[in-house]
Amino acid sequence: MAFVVAHNELEVVKPLAVKLQKRNNDICMAYKLIDERVSMIKTMRADVDQRSHDWYVEACAIAEQLDAEIRLPRIVKRMTQKANAPSQSPEEHFKLNLIIPFLDHLQEEMNTRFSPENRPGIELFGLLPCAVVQQPDLLQLEANLMFWENDLPMVSSLLAELRSWRLHWLSQEYHPEGAIESLKSADEDVFPNIRKLLTIAVTLPVTSTEAERTFSSLKRLKMHLRSTMGQERLTGLTLIHLNQDKKIVSDEIVHKYVKKHRRRMFEKCILYQ
Repeated sequence: MAFVVAHNELEVVKPLAVKLQKRNNDICMAYKLIDERVSMIKTMRADVDQRSHDWYVEACAIAEQLDAEIRLPRIVKRMTQKANAPSQSPEEHFKLNLIIPFLDHLQEEMNTRFSPENRPGIELFGLLPCAVVQQPDLLQLEANLMFWENDLPMVSSLLAELRSWRLHWLSQEYHPEGAIESLKSADEDVFPNIRKLLTIAVTLPVTSTEAERTFSSLKRLKMHLRSTMGQERLTGLTLIHLNQDKKIVSDEIVHKYVKKHRRRMFEKCILYQ
């Protein structure tokens, strides 16, 4: 029963865990996926009677193949290591003591981990075309965006830009739902403030996965055989290791080195002409 319950409940969040570990995630689309998974967990909790029955039938089928029987565990008066809610049948016991607590814990953890307070730049979502066309109060949106006041090139024209941005998308049939696609539609000359805010939105990390990958890379680079390595060399090796997909042209590196380090052996180099 524990295996069947864990498999069916965690199968809901597995795609989310895989998606959030990938690079180049759109923070808006990631939060949308998170909200969908949280909603699915809430649906499972609301329909727990039917779900628990289906999972019990599935567990019984597995037990039959293993020549085993699912029955009530031994109950004692004082239980300290596991739940001990009274029940009349094995199905009811596992529903009350395993399935419901697991679902409640999973839902609570998802709400805590992905609460609005833990979502950086959530106020930037109001700039997405799919949201701005439904925004009745642009003054409130402007007030929310003033958190990024020091990064804006023309703060005084933000409200006027928001009105033009909303009017622009009201005349369009298709409204992008992602920050990256919205950024491509924001002209820097017409919407300088909005483009800056959308640039911030697409560069905000969704999770700490990239930082953790950097720490893992440092463990492989800064080992006991390289204990005397300087900071400049360590930084260079780390950048090369993290950006293995970038194509490095050796001739360009040699030319830059020759220009930067002028020596006698390079005096007749054609690059100096």
